[in-house]
Parts: sequence; C-alpha cells; structure tokens
Amino acid sequence: MAVAGNFRKEGAARAAPGLLSRDGNFIRIHHADDGSLLGEAERRDLSVSARVGAIPRQVELPGAWTFETDDNDGVDALIGVSPSSLLSRLETFGPHLIGFAVAAVIFVVGFYRFGLPVLTQMAVDATPTDVEETIAAGSVRTLESTLFAKSEIGGERLAAVQARFDLLVEAYEALDWARDDIHFELLIRKSDVVGANALAFPAGTIVVTDGLLDLIEDDDQVAAVLAHEIAHVHHRHGLYGLYRSAGIGGLLLFLGGDLNALVEDMIIQGSVLSNLATSRSMESEADATAVPISLEAGVDPLALVEALEALTGDAGNHAHAASWLSSHPATDRRAERIGEVI
Repeated sequence: MAVAGNFRKEGAARAAPGLLSRDGNFIRIHHADDGSLLGEAERRDLSVSARVGAIPRQVELPGAWTFETDDNDGVDALIGVSPSSLLSRLETFGPHLIGFAVAAVIFVVGFYRFGLPVLTQMAVDATPTDVEETIAAGSVRTLESTLFAKSEIGGERLAAVQARFDLLVEAYEALDWARDDIHFELLIRKSDVVGANALAFPAGTIVVTDGLLDLIEDDDQVAAVLAHEIAHVHHRHGLYGLYRSAGIGGLLLFLGGDLNALVEDMIIQGSVLSNLATSRSMESEADATAVPISLEAGVDPLALVEALEALTGDAGNHAHAASWLSSHPATDRRAERIGEVI
C-alpha cells in the first residue's frame, strides 16, 4: 500500500510528487517518478500532524524530509493513526455533536443570564468613586454636544424643581444608610430624541427633560420622579447599565486594570444611557428606595404612581410621552409594591 502526495526536503524551493509506503515498522518516502528511495524511519520516530477535517496531513521524517498529502484515510491506515480520535469523532455529525452543541448553548445562555450579571455587579462595587465621576462627566459632555439643548422651561418652574430636588437630596443624606460619596446635580435639558425622560448618571448627575416637565405639571409628582432617580444613583444602576452595554470587553478592561481605556470606553458608551433599558428588578428596587427618601422630604411616595399615570394618559398624544415607561413594570404593580413598602 502506498499513499500519494508531495515531498520536500528542508531548503528545497519546490515540492515534488512522492509516495509514502510502509515495510514492517519502517515508513519510507519514494520519488513518484522513478521510485527511488528518499528517506525512511521507524514509526516511533515520525511526527504526524493531527487530522482536522480535510486539511492536508504532514508526515515528518528525521533528516528534514516532509511528506504532505490530503489522503487522510490512507495516512491513518498506513501509519496506524486511529481515526476514532477525539478530533475525528467531533468532526463526524451525530448525537454526540448535537449534545455538544446543546451543552454549548446552555453554557452561553447560563453565563449571560447568571454569570455576566454577577461579574458586572462585582465590577460596579469595585469601581472607585473618582473613576465613576470621570465616566459621568464625560458621558454628560457627550450628550450635551449631541442630544441635549438648553431648556425652554420658564425660570420660575426651573427654580421650583431645583428647590424640590435640593430638599430631596437633604432628605436622602439624612438617612442612616445614605452613601456619603455622591455629589448630586440636577440638569434640565431639552431633547427631541430622548423625549419625556429622567436619567440618573453615575456619581449623582440627574437629567430631567423639558418633555417630562411639560407632561407632569404637579410639583409633588415631579419630586417623586426625582426621588426615584436619586434611588437609582444610590444603587449605582447607571454604572451597572454602562458595564452591561460595554459587555465582556468592558469587564476584561476592568479586570485587567486598564482603567484609562475603560473610562474612555464608558464615556463613549455614555450616550447609550439615553436609551438604556434598566431591568424591572432595578426599577422595583428604585421604587422601594424612593419611598423613605420621599417620606423624609415630606413628599407623598404615591405621587410617583400619579406621575406614571399622567405619562400613560398622555402617551397617545405625544410621540415621546412613554419614553420613561419603556422598561418599567406595570403601573398597577408598582403602586401595589410602593404601598407595601410604605
């Protein structure tokens, strides 16, 4: 038995046609044209490349001879390489391959469903406050130059909203469990893209749009929305959302200690905050945390439900009216939950 292929001696410019044969324990290379013996070696001294699909195999003999062929079955039969190796078995479609594919899908889904949230929360908890502030400042600058414009709300209304915000911040800071590393700031901006919305950035910056203030005229309801956003800042939900939007790459940068690259990436990703969907569990957590903040400030926590109803009622008449509601739990359920916390 002989296997056809090409041989090359180290340093040769071109390969020439050859034959690979076996005589007992010896493997030999012959020239295909004249049958002359070029080299031989015992089986144990050979180096045989692994079989992977239809990729040509290489058989190396001592003396710098290399034989290459795409006759994989011939090489296996001639040299005695088992075709039932792991790689060969994986190449053959069958129940085992289906099982492998199913296991791979389960692993990927499980990682993104359970593993990634855990890693993301670990990264959030370990992020230094100064890094968080840098990310927030850069993100706001990005949005200021792209999506935000100067507010067109009247000065008296702006002053009233700011006063309510200051009162809520004081109420939050008076609570025993309040964080002492947050520097709150309220920005009121116009944005046709973001619509009726309120955004909580990392480190304490909260943005409320003209659209939201146009739809919610009651100051108590606006205050309840602000308490909800302060709760998002307390739980660092904005930073969590940015890490999730950055994905595995962002986590690898954090774990690798490359904070400069991470901050640059987070600032770029900061524009995603305008459309970032927080999870229902985060919204429920913010609702619950907003209750004691509102009570401490003398604001009825159920005003948040009234604000949601106001947005829901006007959603049909305004293109962006439901922006703030897009990822939030049902209003009835939120009212029930807030009542339980109270």
